[in-house]
Amino acid sequence: MHDKMQYDLLVHLVLFVLLLWSSSTTTAASRAETPMAKRNCPTHCGDISIPYPFGIGPNKDCYFDEWFEMVCNQSSSSSPHKLYLRRAQLEVLNVYANGTLRVNNPIAFFCNGYRGQQPANLSGSPFVYSGRHNKFTAVSCGYLASVSSEKNLVGGCRSICEGTSISPEDCEIGVNCCQTNIPPHLSVISTDIEHDRRARVCKNIYAFLVDQKWFRNNFIASNFSVIKDLHSVPVVLHWSLGLDNTSVPLFQRFIGQNDSRAYDDPTPTCKILNATSTSTRQRLECSCPSG
Repeated sequence: MHDKMQYDLLVHLVLFVLLLWSSSTTTAASRAETPMAKRNCPTHCGDISIPYPFGIGPNKDCYFDEWFEMVCNQSSSSSPHKLYLRRAQLEVLNVYANGTLRVNNPIAFFCNGYRGQQPANLSGSPFVYSGRHNKFTAVSCGYLASVSSEKNLVGGCRSICEGTSISPEDCEIGVNCCQTNIPPHLSVISTDIEHDRRARVCKNIYAFLVDQKWFRNNFIASNFSVIKDLHSVPVVLHWSLGLDNTSVPLFQRFIGQNDSRAYDDPTPTCKILNATSTSTRQRLECSCPSG
């Protein structure tokens, strides 16, 4: 049984790399038409393309493992399709060939001791929060907002109170809103606040991790009205494949010697990510060149 499971894993890994390779060697015209899902598996949920190793069941061969299983829901014929990671219970907004996906993640709300829903716990999964694409953001003022991973404080910010309006630029300079970067490879994050004794009244505080590109393009608020109506915001996750030692030789031609390469290199590149403080497994991260 162990040998069969190992064999099936190797077959799926090989297929994954072949799909990456074939997608990078097609012409630009055919690339747009060629699905990256496995044969005889759903290729889309609404307008969202579903590339392997992600896939929709019930056929288990359509996805790499249970973490990559997706569910496509449509409550009625007039409502849009919604795509979810079944096990992580997160709505998927996009899946990209560069090893990232965008999901909706909860906004935490604080006031008078009340703590709202915290960001999703991704411990044990192949997903981590992107330190490159996301920023920890706190909307309000007069408080210290902090973000932690496990028991370690990894970031925090404070903003001053001035007027009632807010914009992305205000967050950058710390007026009624503040932002800070997070470290890479975090699978567990939590947010908290510390009351500033100089604050005159309790203010509603909204603390969340957010895709910075989406934030700058879509966040237009006055008196926090937009944030009040939102329960979640887009967040970018990095994904990778679990890798056992016997599988490494299969990927030698795809594994780069370093992280830098020419942008016109048509070959997909994979790199081995060693165990970290948040993960004890070796992982394989693959990506296609831009385009």
